[in-house]
Amino acid sequence: MALLEDDTKFPDFTLRKHTEPITSLCFVRVPLGCTRRLLRDGVESSSALLKPFLLSGDEKGNLTLWDLTTRRPIKSWRGHQGSILSIEQLGLKTGTIDDRLFGLVYSHGRDNCIKFWRLFNSMGNFSLEEVYDLPENALNFCNVDHRGSLIVSPNTLESGKFDVYDIAFLGDETPNENRLRRIFQGVDVFQIAAENGINIPEFKLKRADDDDGNRVDKFGIIMRLLFLENDQLAVGFESGHVATLQLSFEPSKVQILSITGEHFPNPVLSLCYDETNNMVASTSISSHVVFQDLATHHSRVVKLDHFGKIGGIVNIDNKYILSSWNGTTKFMEYHNGELQYSAKFTKPKGMITGDLNTIGSLQDSDKPLKKSTIKPNVLRIVDSVEVPESIRSAITRRDINIITSKILALGFEDCTIAVYTKF
Repeated sequence: MALLEDDTKFPDFTLRKHTEPITSLCFVRVPLGCTRRLLRDGVESSSALLKPFLLSGDEKGNLTLWDLTTRRPIKSWRGHQGSILSIEQLGLKTGTIDDRLFGLVYSHGRDNCIKFWRLFNSMGNFSLEEVYDLPENALNFCNVDHRGSLIVSPNTLESGKFDVYDIAFLGDETPNENRLRRIFQGVDVFQIAAENGINIPEFKLKRADDDDGNRVDKFGIIMRLLFLENDQLAVGFESGHVATLQLSFEPSKVQILSITGEHFPNPVLSLCYDETNNMVASTSISSHVVFQDLATHHSRVVKLDHFGKIGGIVNIDNKYILSSWNGTTKFMEYHNGELQYSAKFTKPKGMITGDLNTIGSLQDSDKPLKKSTIKPNVLRIVDSVEVPESIRSAITRRDINIITSKILALGFEDCTIAVYTKF
């Protein structure tokens, strides 16, 4: 399909504060001062209206919290001594607030540490307090994921295994680290598969560059971790395999639901959960996406012509946004097992890079300008929320526009973040 001018989406605005490439992004929903009142079964209750802010991390371990209404940074601090690999908000799932952990975020850095930050209180007042830090293995650039009070990360010693922690104690008024529970330690998916007689057909293939003396048919290091629904977990490996697992807690047990090898022998670079279709989408260093149906465990490979190597993928409703290594970012709809092109996201060439303060001064002139065609390192999306008529008068129009918009953020090599709301 030929690209028309109307297909192209330009940023609504660009955020500039970082002086190092952007490596991680997270939308953080924060309660506004007003609440909406609900009447259920004759009982009046209230719930907070949440506004999305953006938390960004860069290659040097710096973190910046952005107000998307004013398009200005609220806080910036040095969170880690190495690149930021993951940022996530705790205590919030599909709009439901868990009061124990709400207000906390965690960042995961190449300094082998997961840090937990108290970012705001129940009224939405911002603060900044490091609550806890958890040593972790970041040698393989793998992310850290969570579901409720559970955290999954690569094993502290072996990068091909994973651990699962329960961090519920962080919700205590005075957190006691002695209450940290490691529910699963050193889970080896390859070993579990071997013990259960699960066949890995890709390891029987003869490759042209095989050296029988050096070839080791194992999954290798863990590349991506993704919690699914119902205590299920997806794990992407260096070998190109994606395993879906069922976690049981009393007693602790891991059951393999499926292992697919469509990316073999290339490493898995991204995983994405499509809640609408109950699928896991995965990508590697190629131009195809693998969709695995979690009900049937059948996989489907969708090849994207003229797209290049896929760098990242996110999902919202029945739609996907994919970025490539050549700088292309496309908006596609999933229909009848295929991805259908809808639009492309473009960052105008020649945009100024570097640190701009709130009044717009340029970066130091002795720093070289970077090339104008830059690939996005990371992309995140947040869904819109309806604002009830009863409280609209208490909220500014600009805040309403942010709350009621689907927002896409792309973090680039040139230290900037492009933000889109019209798609």
